[in-house]
Order: sequence, then structure tokens, then C-alpha cells
Amino acid sequence: MSKIFHTALVAVMARLRVYFDPYTPLLYLHVHRLTYVLNRMAASFYASPLIGATTTLACFAHEIPHEIADYSILIRSGFTKKQAMQSQFLTAIGAFVS
Repeated sequence: MSKIFHTALVAVMARLRVYFDPYTPLLYLHVHRLTYVLNRMAASFYASPLIGATTTLACFAHEIPHEIADYSILIRSGFTKKQAMQSQFLTAIGAFVS
């Protein structure tokens, strides 16, 4: 059933010529990593190393689908694979630097 839904969704998107904005997800990624991930990980390590390790694993598992989806949005909006990977990497580094 989900394969049929996916095929129909792709057909509708192709017909409507849906445009994906590549820069909004990049801005969101930077803000999301800076506020959500780093603050929660720091607070959990402050509480306990065990809680910190658990939170780090949970954040990692939470971020994987986000990264895949953002990468696909960048590819769909016209970035090359190399540009998409570099953009994802720069937003990750930017969160740690700022």
C-alpha cells in the first residue's frame, strides 16, 4: 500500500512541479543543532555521564532521518551530491563553532 501511495505522491509532485527551497532547511539545521541537540546533550552530561551517553545516542538516532531528508531536499532542489554533502557538513560544523 505504501508503494502505491509513494508512486501517486511522486506523480502529483511532478505534475505540480513542486519546488524545494534548499536554504530554509540549511538555516533550520543550524538553529536546530545549536539549540536543541547541543543544549540537551550538555544538560544531560551535567546531570550524569550515564544520562549524557543515553541522550547522545537518542539524539544520534533522532538526527539520522533528519539528515537523510535534508540531503534529499537539497538534491531535489538542484544541488549536486557533493554540494549537498558539503552543505550538511558546514551546518554541522557551524553549530559547534557558534
